[in-house]
Amino acid sequence: MPKDLPSGYASNYRERDRARNYLAKYDDQWTKRLSTRRELKLIRRLLREASAQAGPLDRMLDLPCGPGRLLGAYAPVPKELVVADVSSASAALAVENAPPVRDLKIRGASVDALALPFPDRHFDCVLSIRLAHHLRGEEMFRKYFTQILRVSGKAVLFTYFSSKSMKNRLRGAAVAAGRRTPKNAVDPERIRQWADEAGFRVAAALPLSRLASGHLYTLLVRKEAKGWNLSFKGGDVQRLASAGGRSYGAYAKRYPAWSLKLGRRGADRAIGEWDRLLDLRAAGAPVARPLAAWSEDGGAGVMVTEEAEGSLSLRDLARAPKPDAARIRKGFEAALKEIAPLHAQGWVLMDAFAKNVLVDSVGRVTLIDLPRAARIGGAAPTTPQVWDLANLYRGVRPILDAAVLRAALGSYLSVLNPSPPEGGGLPAE
Repeated sequence: MPKDLPSGYASNYRERDRARNYLAKYDDQWTKRLSTRRELKLIRRLLREASAQAGPLDRMLDLPCGPGRLLGAYAPVPKELVVADVSSASAALAVENAPPVRDLKIRGASVDALALPFPDRHFDCVLSIRLAHHLRGEEMFRKYFTQILRVSGKAVLFTYFSSKSMKNRLRGAAVAAGRRTPKNAVDPERIRQWADEAGFRVAAALPLSRLASGHLYTLLVRKEAKGWNLSFKGGDVQRLASAGGRSYGAYAKRYPAWSLKLGRRGADRAIGEWDRLLDLRAAGAPVARPLAAWSEDGGAGVMVTEEAEGSLSLRDLARAPKPDAARIRKGFEAALKEIAPLHAQGWVLMDAFAKNVLVDSVGRVTLIDLPRAARIGGAAPTTPQVWDLANLYRGVRPILDAAVLRAALGSYLSVLNPSPPEGGGLPAE
């Protein structure tokens, strides 16, 4: 936020306790919870659109971050994240509240939105939610708008209060009657004009609510930004792809328009997998980072994830002419250790997923291509979770002896239930 915000709004949340109270307000009030749920969906949808049109969003800025209310929607997307706010207390809380995403570099910063201390095009994406409507006057808005576009190299996702919205028109009637004060609203055509002058185009504009809110969630993409260049040759996996003139090690999967087995559109499957992988990353799982997902003409879908360099699936390792038993054992043990906390949180992967557990040369694992993962809640282990273990075991059973399997399962159970009842444990063979 600007440090000289005339309304004094920013000063209300510069203290740590007030920043916490702001977060608690959105947790306690059911209307705020509904609004937050809608916001999370909109942000993910627009970030997915941005990644499809402009390539991976490796470096991201959130301004103003507040105490981290919306972090779950976007923290799993980038490799590097700066959460910035005029309030250092809010920025610090946002870092504390960040989900445990593997390998995410995150830092907080106290900044003035009208004079951002970052180089031009420093970020792939700038996220700026619920700030513009607090700015008073066109001059202040233009300063802010210029700054967030200046530091973005690919995309900007921001909100403003639309002067064309039903909410603003109703407010205008209340202002005329002397019951309300005017809202800081902006004409969407002005946004298009100013974005065009800065080299951006409006890629999407979605209302938070057509009747209950005037906030417009708007995605701007640089005109020269390039999406993905994929070539599917003889299969559905592309190991090297390009976007925006850069090459990426990536897995790309194309879902057909319709699946007779599942009865779902390919586009829905691709988008659903994007969301599930982000949710698993937010839970701290070693999931391959989703790079993009989009729908194609006719209902087909494409899903792109980051490649786990030097890794092979457990199934492929076990089927090799001369299986590397040591690597398979390390991978199997590591997979169980990673799956145990997911099961404890109520997750189930619901797939014959020995083929979806990738193992590198030192035994570290990466989960990839989990189109049916879901959070089901309840006490673990459930029947679907036991099925997860059975499928994983089936993939390595010909290679590993019973002692190794029992020891690995014991490690899994110790994570799932750190304090087993007296006399408990694994049954004797």
